[in-house]
Amino acid sequence: MSGLFVLMTFLFEVFMKVEGWQYVTPVGTVFSRVNSTANIHFSADLTGLNSPRTFFVKFYDGTTQTVIRYNADKSYSTDALPGVTITSDTAGNVVVSLENVQRSSAGTYIMDSPGLLVRCNCLYLLDTPTKPTLSVSNSPSVGGRVTLTCNSRSTTTPSNHSLSLAYKWTIDNVDNPSGPKYSYSANRNRLTLSNVEENDIDLQFTCSATENVSDGYTSNNSESLSFRTLYGPKNLDFRPNGTSYIGYEYTSLSAVTCKATCNPSCKFKWTKIGQVSAVSNISVLNLEMLTREEAGTYRCTAITQGGFSLAKDLTIHVSSFFVEGHEGMNNVTVDEHYADMQFSCIIDLNVSSTVKILFNGNILKETEDQHKRSLTFKLRTISCLQSGLYACESGDLNEQIIMSITLIVRCAPRPLRQIKQNITSSLNVPVRLSFTAIAYPEPGPAGFAWHKENAMRWMPLLSNEDLEISSLDLQTNLTILNVSRQDFGQYRVTVTNDIGRYEQFIFLKEEGSYDLDTKDCPNSTVLIVGVTLGIISASLAAYSVYLTIWFKKNMTNKGGSVYHQTRKEQTYANEVFIEDTKEPKPRRSDATDSQYTALDDTFKEQNVAYDILQTTKT
Repeated sequence: MSGLFVLMTFLFEVFMKVEGWQYVTPVGTVFSRVNSTANIHFSADLTGLNSPRTFFVKFYDGTTQTVIRYNADKSYSTDALPGVTITSDTAGNVVVSLENVQRSSAGTYIMDSPGLLVRCNCLYLLDTPTKPTLSVSNSPSVGGRVTLTCNSRSTTTPSNHSLSLAYKWTIDNVDNPSGPKYSYSANRNRLTLSNVEENDIDLQFTCSATENVSDGYTSNNSESLSFRTLYGPKNLDFRPNGTSYIGYEYTSLSAVTCKATCNPSCKFKWTKIGQVSAVSNISVLNLEMLTREEAGTYRCTAITQGGFSLAKDLTIHVSSFFVEGHEGMNNVTVDEHYADMQFSCIIDLNVSSTVKILFNGNILKETEDQHKRSLTFKLRTISCLQSGLYACESGDLNEQIIMSITLIVRCAPRPLRQIKQNITSSLNVPVRLSFTAIAYPEPGPAGFAWHKENAMRWMPLLSNEDLEISSLDLQTNLTILNVSRQDFGQYRVTVTNDIGRYEQFIFLKEEGSYDLDTKDCPNSTVLIVGVTLGIISASLAAYSVYLTIWFKKNMTNKGGSVYHQTRKEQTYANEVFIEDTKEPKPRRSDATDSQYTALDDTFKEQNVAYDILQTTKT
């Protein structure tokens, strides 16, 4: 039967896609509660039943729930999904029972057979109406009348049903009180109170709603409502508290709410002093993007229905810190050697305090006059070392302004610290060669490559049982697990990013070995061969060795490092750190690796630049 069920389902889906649906009206409806059994009734068309006829019952999403097959003698067989049962009789009265229905079960179910019109039935899942809300038509007064409205909404699924809600009122614990002063609308969603008395102002009103259907749910009670005498506005104030707000340009204003004690509720209006049109007609003042032009005094006015009003002023200060050409950006990325970058700081705060522009906590420039409210600072040309956190500060502990911009400089790789090219090690011990770069974008693991010189050739190195290579972010390590004599010699680490490439040479030699190491004489056998060939050959070999030593020592004197052609014009050893003012106080390096030594003053802030690059990865 299962194979027949699958085949019939496939044929039915093909038919429905081609032919479309035509419903037999009216569409039936079934209302059920969640977790109960819903019985959906269909009428199978058995007219002219001379041969087997198959009917499919499907959910609106196309899922086949059950199949019933009538034979010519009106006997039948069925197949159904788990949790679905189907019963019928010879007259074609079909009942499909859905067990433990959920809200996802709600919707239209159809029964169809190829060549016949579609029968439809809609299953509605009942649910609790929303918690009602109470509203009042006008401010009550003694001798007058007031109408209260209770409003709830059905949550029965699907929402296209026609069920209505019936309402119940409770006044001081009395349900639907009667008498000449109480009158109700047809479905009781409105209650009118006539001849309001002075004591009525303390009555507590609540209401609830029930869906007009068998087993319909009843909502929770509404929040209670009571009448108060007309008063206000008073106690006008702002949230958050205070009469001034310190904001920053190109940021949004955190919502400032105007509150007042009023009955009935006040209306609010925000205006800016010196401006005719209203800024806001609600209690909340929202300025999505502050500019310096929006600084000023804003007035909130609370107005009652009787025309009484009360006003209070709020002063908004808007300070600004930006890079010209990059206004509104807290993170600025530029290429190295970017020229004439100007930081501008404008303080909108009337306090006696200097304005300072700082780089990584070090003061670059400050105003000499405490009453001067603006300051600029220009970098003539940008180097990689000038990546970092720039800030503008002013004010005191009571009213302090701090604004910051993170500057990222795209630059080719170079050493983070001066590195020792000569490393000594004993035999049969582990040793680690390390290199930390400063670069942006970061080279990452794929941007580092290690080689070892072997017979005038550079052999690529990869991790194996004798050595480990690990590279992450801006650092790479080559660890020789157990040093042997063949491990001594010259190593090269290459660092590459999108901007350029840098090569660093490191010499590993045996501890206590002769000063003329392998980096100076990579072909020491030349001299031996020269002796065997005679005095002239020895002289030529010695001269060759001399040239080799001269070349490599000359390279070593230049730092033992080579930039790739793509950054041939870029230098780093003599970069000027700050040009606009005095050089910042150097920070002590935290490097403890004996492979590293101090660089000149230009490099004393590289650790800071490294930290910034680490926290602003692309």
